[in-house]
Amino acid sequence: MIYTTTKNMVASLLNSKSELSIIGAFQIVQDNLTDLMGQLGIDGIVTKKNYNAMWVITKNRLKFIKAPFWNDDVVVDSFVSSKSLVKLCIDTCIKDAEGNVCVYARTELCALDIATGKIKKITEVGVGDNIEKHDSNVEIQFGHFENDLSNKLETCEVRSTNIDYLHHCNNIEYLRFILNVYKEKSLHDIKEMEMMYANQSFEGEKLDVYKSSDGNVDHVYLKRGDDFVIKSEIVR
Repeated sequence: MIYTTTKNMVASLLNSKSELSIIGAFQIVQDNLTDLMGQLGIDGIVTKKNYNAMWVITKNRLKFIKAPFWNDDVVVDSFVSSKSLVKLCIDTCIKDAEGNVCVYARTELCALDIATGKIKKITEVGVGDNIEKHDSNVEIQFGHFENDLSNKLETCEVRSTNIDYLHHCNNIEYLRFILNVYKEKSLHDIKEMEMMYANQSFEGEKLDVYKSSDGNVDHVYLKRGDDFVIKSEIVR
């Protein structure tokens, strides 16, 4: 199925130019794909209750093509674009009233057993042949990371308001840690962004922030001690 909603560009989704912000776009994508999974009967609450498992986003890449303005209405489509033994990919397309693509996202998910933390086959958490795939209409590829840690910028702490229903730091909150290393005006130059989620982090933990640049591409990393928590790619 293709799950479609209409959303209005309310103030909480906007940046300093009164346009859809990067964080606002990630929020819309996360909300719409969660609602799609609910319609398919495989959302986080159902998966936790029926299979003692949890869905985690492993990768999330967004292309920013056109910025909707304050109070604009947009149409948001989410659908399963690929399935493998242990991975599920969901594409989300945000379009303006004329049907022009504003933001396109690809999100990769896997399911983990809550008791053991081990990856489960998607067929073990309700994803069968009944869940159909649809073709993508925008080319999008996940990035590669060189893990350059020569430039440490700061250390941040996971606080109480960063925590979600699984009691770890919510995916959206990591965006704030990463984007806060940029000046406000430079955020408007970002054309594409990927978040790769390597590990969970929890309240009270401290994350070191590193940044490397190569031309118009930046990589920002969040590490907890020796462990990567987030790897991100920002294309300007």
